[in-house]
Parts: sequence; C-alpha cells; structure tokens
Amino acid sequence: MESIIPVPAAMDMEGDLPQKGQWENYCIATKLNEKEEKIRVATLLSVMGKECFRLFQNLDMPEENRKKEDQIKEALQKYFEPTRNVIYERYKFNTADQLPNEGIDEYVTRLRHLSKSCDFGALTDDLIRDRIVFKLDLRGAIE
Repeated sequence: MESIIPVPAAMDMEGDLPQKGQWENYCIATKLNEKEEKIRVATLLSVMGKECFRLFQNLDMPEENRKKEDQIKEALQKYFEPTRNVIYERYKFNTADQLPNEGIDEYVTRLRHLSKSCDFGALTDDLIRDRIVFKLDLRGAIE
C-alpha cells in the first residue's frame, strides 16, 4: 500500500505552507509517522524541493534543531508566515458588504473567512452577527 501513495508536491515558495496538511497525511498514509525521527526528517528534506531545501540550509537555527521534524516545520512556518496588518484586516471585514447575488450562507462564510486574520478571538461570532444586523435595511419594519 505504501508504494502507491504519491509523494507530496515540492513546497511552494510563495506565501504560507498549505502543503503542511499534505505532509501530515502522507506520513499517516505511509506509516512514516511510526518510523524513527531521522528517517522522517530525511524524507521531509528529500521531498521539500530544491528551492525550499536551499532556503532551509540558510535558516538561522541551531544544528541540533535541524534534526528534529517539528523544529524544521516550525522554522519553515515562521519563515513563510506572512506578516499581517490587523487594522487593515479588520477594515476589510468591516467593509465587506453582501454582494448582490450572494446568499446569506455564502456571505456568512465569507465573513468567517475574513475574520480569521482579524484576531477577534471569542468575539468572532458576535462581530459576524453584528456585521449582518447593521447592514439589514429595517427602516420600514421599525416604523
């Protein structure tokens, strides 16, 4: 079974690491997660792609951490993680109006997606609800 599972694609050097889930699934599917860490690390370094491997070699990290899978993934995640401007992300959230042909479920899904980069924490659901309520045209219903 292990031999027919495709190797994850080389890591994309643009933006964050969407392939992280692919790697985790590959480790489970091939039972790589049950093998020694040095084998997992060697496999990760082999499949990450030339560009990413070159970048990894130049990362500022202690030599002992270069032999630990979780430390390698964490260092790469930090490198690729985009810096966010929370004020701008909240601006995008607070100015996101429902589009003319967008259903309420689609709009809520879009608001939920936008809210992920806003650091709203426990207030997320309340702020999504408020965003919807404040945009409703209730003038005729209230009078």
